[in-house]
Parts: sequence; C-alpha cells; structure tokens
Amino acid sequence: MKGVSGAAAAATMSNPVRKHAALVARWNDGSSDVLKNPCAELESIAAGTDCRVKYLDALRLLGSMFGGHPQQSGVSGEKMIEERAKGTLAFLCAQSREHIVRRVRQAASSGGTSAFASGGLAQDIESYVKMENGIMMSTTSFSSGPSLLWHQVYYCLRCGDAIAALETLQSVRMDGQDGTIEPAIVHLLQLLATSQSKTGTIWDATLDQETLVARRDVGEFYHRSKATVSAGITSSRYKTGALALLSAVEQLTPSSGILPTVDDYLFASIWYAVQSDGKSSSGDSTVALIAKLGKNIKTYGPAHFEKGASTKGWGYAYPLLVSQQWGSALSHLASIGGSKDLLEATHLALVIAWYRGFVESKLLKDKVSMDGGTCKLLTSLFGNYSKTFQDADPAAAVGYLVQIPDESGVSQLGTVSKQAKNQIKRLLLETRAFDVLVGRVSPNGTRKGEGVLNNYFRESELSLLLADASNDALVNRNVTDAAELLSLAEKYSALISLLNRELTSLLAEDPASETRKFWKAAALQFHATHLTEGRTRVIEVLEEEGNVALGYTFQLVLNLMEFFDKHHAGQLEEAVAMIENLNLFPKTEEEVSWKVNTFHSLDRTVQQVLPQVMLATMECLYGLYTKFKSNRRQASAIGESVTQRLAEVSIRARLLAMFAGQIPTSNDARVKIVNMEARMV
Repeated sequence: MKGVSGAAAAATMSNPVRKHAALVARWNDGSSDVLKNPCAELESIAAGTDCRVKYLDALRLLGSMFGGHPQQSGVSGEKMIEERAKGTLAFLCAQSREHIVRRVRQAASSGGTSAFASGGLAQDIESYVKMENGIMMSTTSFSSGPSLLWHQVYYCLRCGDAIAALETLQSVRMDGQDGTIEPAIVHLLQLLATSQSKTGTIWDATLDQETLVARRDVGEFYHRSKATVSAGITSSRYKTGALALLSAVEQLTPSSGILPTVDDYLFASIWYAVQSDGKSSSGDSTVALIAKLGKNIKTYGPAHFEKGASTKGWGYAYPLLVSQQWGSALSHLASIGGSKDLLEATHLALVIAWYRGFVESKLLKDKVSMDGGTCKLLTSLFGNYSKTFQDADPAAAVGYLVQIPDESGVSQLGTVSKQAKNQIKRLLLETRAFDVLVGRVSPNGTRKGEGVLNNYFRESELSLLLADASNDALVNRNVTDAAELLSLAEKYSALISLLNRELTSLLAEDPASETRKFWKAAALQFHATHLTEGRTRVIEVLEEEGNVALGYTFQLVLNLMEFFDKHHAGQLEEAVAMIENLNLFPKTEEEVSWKVNTFHSLDRTVQQVLPQVMLATMECLYGLYTKFKSNRRQASAIGESVTQRLAEVSIRARLLAMFAGQIPTSNDARVKIVNMEARMV
C-alpha cells in the first residue's frame, strides 16, 4: 500500500519551470528578498531563461504599479487604483525613455556621427525623431526646426519630462523660429517643469488655479489642432497629441488618427485618467476613467490587438494589465494554451494576489475577478500549472497550491484555504507521492513528519486532510490508497473498519484471487506490526476513540479468512474446528437464544457475512457427514466410533439450522442450509 515517490516519476521540469518553482519555494519560506519585491526576483529569473519580452515588461509594469511595497498596507480602494495608475505612467514613461536612448546609443555605436552623443534627454529625442524620419544628423545644430518640433515635444511628454519639452521649445525660440508657438503652451510647460523639479514627476503636480487656467487655454489650441487632423492634415497629429496631453481636455481614442501606436493610446488614456481626476468635462474620476479604458479594450477584443504569432496572447493581455483588468488579462493569456502562456499567467497572478490587487476588481468592473471569480481563476491557474510538473516534483506543486485563496480572493497568511486543500488532496491521489508529501508510518504506528505538507499544516490539520483524501479515494473506488492515507492520518479506527469491510467482501472468493491475496497479506502485516507488538500507537488510538472492539472484530475477520481458506482447500475438520473455537454458533439448544442475542452485538460487517459463514460451515459439516457415512460402510470395526461422529455432526447441523432460522438470512442461503441439514438425519 505504498505510494510512489516523486523522484521516481519519468517527467522532467524545464529550466524556466524549475527556476520559477525554486523562487516560489523561497517565497513560501518567507524569504525577505522575495517578499520585499517579488517582481524584481521574477524578472531576474525571466531574463535568464527563454521567457518572452512582454512577460518581462509585465513584471516591470507590476513592479512599478505596486511600488515594491509588500501588500501596500494602509492603502486600498480608489486610492489604491489611483496609485497604481501613477505607477503605470511611471513605467510607460521609463519604457519610452529607455527605448529612445537605446536606439540613439545603438546608432552611435554602429558608426553614426558625433551628433548622436547625448547632451540630455531633449537632445536624445531630437536624434531619435530625426532617425525615425530619415533625416541626416546635423553636427552643428541642436534644433531640428519647426517641422519636427512637435514630434519632439510629444516624445518628451511620452517620457514624462516637461523639462525636456520646455528645453525643446526654448531651443527653437533661441533660433528665432517661435512664430507658431503660443505663449500659453510655454507657460503651462513652465508650470509643469517647476512641479517636476519639486516632485520628480509631472503627474503629481498640485492642480492649482494657475495650472487649471493654463490648461484651459491650451485646450483651446488643442481643439483647433484636432480640427486640422480631422481635415486630413496628418502632419499636425503630433502637435495635437502633445496638446491633448498638456490640456487633458479629453480622452483620445485609436480612431482619432492622432495616436500612432497602441502603446501611445494606453499612455494617453492613463495620463488623462490621472491628470483629469474629476476635473474633466465628463467629471469622471480616475477610477471611472480606468474602468472605461478596460471596457473599451474588451470591446475592441483580442483580434484588434493580436497582430501575429509574436504577440499572440500578450497583444491583448498587456493592455488589459495596463488597465488593471487582472482577471481578464490572466484568463486570456492562459487560454492561449501554451506552456509559456500558463507559466507567465501563473506567476503574474502570484504577484497580483500577493499585493491584494484583486480586491479592487469590482470597482474596475473586471467581471472575471468579481464575486468569487478570483478564487476560481487562481484555483484554475495554480492547479493547471502545477499539474504540468507534479509528477516530476510534487513538493514544488504544493508550493503553488497553497497560494490558492478562499472565496474572498485573499490569501490569509499562515492558513491554507479550503480550495487549496481540495487541490492538495487531488495532488495526493494523482501522484501517490505519499512519502514525499506526507512522510512514512513508523513501526509503532506514528507518522514521521518528514513530508513537505508538514511545512504548511499542523499535525491535527494534516490528519484531517489525509482522512478527507481517503474519503475521496473511496468515492473513486480506490481502496488501496484510501487505506494508505488513513494509516498516514493515524485514523486507525477508520482504517481497521475499512480493512474489515474489504476482507469480509472477499471472504468467499477463491483464495487464489490476487485481490484477496493482496488484502489478506496487507491485513496480516498490519496485525502483526501494530496489534501484537505490545502497546502501539494503533492501540492507543483505538482506546482514545473507544473503538477497542474494532480490533477484536479485525481478529475475528482474519480468522474467518483462514476458515474459508481451509474450506476451499477441503480441510473440513480443520475448518469446523476453527469455527468451534470462534464460538459463533450454538453448541446446545439452550445456547441458541443466547447466540442469537450475541449475533446482534456483533460488528455490522460480521453480521452481514455471517450467513455466508453459516452456509460454508454447513457445507463442511455435510462433507464430514458424507465422509463418515462412507467410512462406516467400509469398516464395520470402527462403526461405533463413526456412528458417534455422525451423530455429533448431525446435532451441530441441526443447531446451526435452528440458529439460521432466527437471524437475518437470505432465502437462498436458508433453503440450502435446511436441505443439507435434512440429509444428515
């Protein structure tokens, strides 16, 4: 009844799976490095394996959203969503800035002119814009002139840098080319640049009256510029985009023709949500605007964002993450069906759950994560992912399953949810890695707590879990594992009851049956180890639970197994002698009523099979009667002795028939018993 060990499984774990599992093990052990910033730890692993770029981007995005502060204690609800939105802006700006600087450095290292040497972000952006527009780099002039001016200003704002944008405008003014630059725009940039110098960002600026008035003024220029884009003048779309960001007067859409890429659309939407909190023309809050962004993305659907095999899954999942639609993003990514998709979705889910990110899903109308949906989603993700390597490393699989939250969607520190326990029971039965997961039973009946589950459960909790798993095994008719689990749980009353049921169900079967031989051998080994070697844990448990009688029943059933073995082997006298010693049936007429009463005090498993025992006993008696009768004809010298034996057998048969008539017995068995007794007169 021993389960196989995980080490014996044929399956293997890939390098990314193994490294991620090792990190989750450290996570569960309470490693401060992991708990302090799980995104950075996962990013380090992903960068060293063949994980996709978008997975790295997503980890960095979450790291910026959550700020690296464990579970953001003290912040929740709408305030939490707003803080994440600002973190999203910080990431998108940094990502844009890194892209621009990297492109410029690559151009310089590949033999570009000295103009590629950076003089700051504004100059890097000028170089980038010129490269993107196929313009040769000037070695003497910093300014690219009015034709690309608004490209530069737009990218400065995409990098979240009002100082660089102001520097760009001032460089044009110094060249005397400021005829198209409205003073109100310069004034607003000056206000934002001053705020940036104080706070480090331009979205944390205090929206005082002066800034609001400046925004309103720039908003008028935005509407004029937008009209030119609508009229088909595409050259003005960068100016329109820059003015839209500065004025925060309305949320741009992909259909406006202003935003060049999906990333620009996402950035502009989050920017607008943060900048116009309750002060937009619609009066919507930041939370409402982010929820609207998520709704719009889902309205467009995957087909709008998935542009080929390289973006499959991530093309749609990434915008959903940006809009904090966690459930929708993760379920879509996992639904793609690839092993990488499931790995990436699982570990992003771990991070979001750790930071309690799913708590605000209802505010953002993420239906996948609402009303118990988080629990279902994480159960599916962690359960399905762990299945991919549970045979190779069942201990690692446990590390993911214990992360499954309860119906609230929040994991409680130091507790394992009901949903997690159900998955662990499944793991036990599917892998049968009992030694690895639970440990072993010592000769005295105590469990040696060497299994990985001892790290997550107290002894009493683990015993209950194993007993529940045993019940699940019985439901699936997996009696062997059920017995093993009960033994590991130290539920010896239940185990002996199970053994009694199995043995009695096999009493009358052919002793050569493999099933019968297995259970008989297992029962005899258990009896010899735990019930005949002094005071063991098994005996202690039976006494504690008031079930000592179960041990006697177990001994009786083992004796009945031996009786049927002798019956099948034709060892009739030995079989009858065993039954006599068990004292189950009356030996005199006076004992009949007593034995009937005694029958009703027997364990139910014995009561149910006693008719089979009576029938087999009557068959033995009839066999002896026939044998003795034949011997009397052959040897008259011993006739008197044989006659006495015949009389004894006849009396036993009559008493057995009387007894059978007073206890519950099937008609078929009763008729057979009566007929055989009638022929022994």
